[in-house]
Amino acid sequence: MANFISQINVNVEDVYSWHQNFGASDRLCPPWSNAELLRQEQSIDSTIKFVKTSAGIIQETTKSNTSTKSIISEKSISNKRKWQHTKDFSANQNKTVLKETISYNILDSILPDFMVEKSISRRLEKEFNFRKHRIENDICQHQLYPYQKRQNIAIAGSNNNLAKQLKSFLNSGQHNVYSFVSRKPYPTAREIQLNTRNGNTDLKTMQNIDSVIFFAIDDSTHLHDQNFDKALNSKLSQIKLMTKSFKLN
Repeated sequence: MANFISQINVNVEDVYSWHQNFGASDRLCPPWSNAELLRQEQSIDSTIKFVKTSAGIIQETTKSNTSTKSIISEKSISNKRKWQHTKDFSANQNKTVLKETISYNILDSILPDFMVEKSISRRLEKEFNFRKHRIENDICQHQLYPYQKRQNIAIAGSNNNLAKQLKSFLNSGQHNVYSFVSRKPYPTAREIQLNTRNGNTDLKTMQNIDSVIFFAIDDSTHLHDQNFDKALNSKLSQIKLMTKSFKLN
């Protein structure tokens, strides 16, 4: 078990409310983590995420208790590896005291228990410190424009690291950010179908989009003479179909 207490220089109502926003959990994932969010679905009382890690695909379920201002996340890597992360929020004048407890069960490790706990505690302390500053900075940025209308935004092109960070930042500020996908969208995910092969588009959702942000190149693409035309034509096809779909609306 690991415990950590941090004081955040923002009032408890704003901090707890920010944690309920769609992209908040993604913003709390440190940049050195190799975890990749595959899908996120949100209902009234819980959030389900499917995350790709070096250990495989993990399903994480998060539930909130507004009356006690607490959040509990549970994830299972395997039958022998399970985690439970509890967050308790309390007020200290105009600041927030955030108490986090992580209970874990790792039965398949070849290392002694004390070495496993020391290694995990050291890694988690680094993550907790990162999260404290990320929460403060993000909330302060969003509070610069408290009365501005939140938008429906679509992110097109490549899903590179910058696009992922921007998407989660905007979502955590209560904007509704959608991703374009070629397959059929998942029912409760924020996705819009845009298939350049068969021309299928989700016109109903697209008519409510206020802004589109386009990222041309992903992190793994290395442009050279042999693939430049192919990469350019692929992006142009997306733009043409997207533009045509907006005209239809």
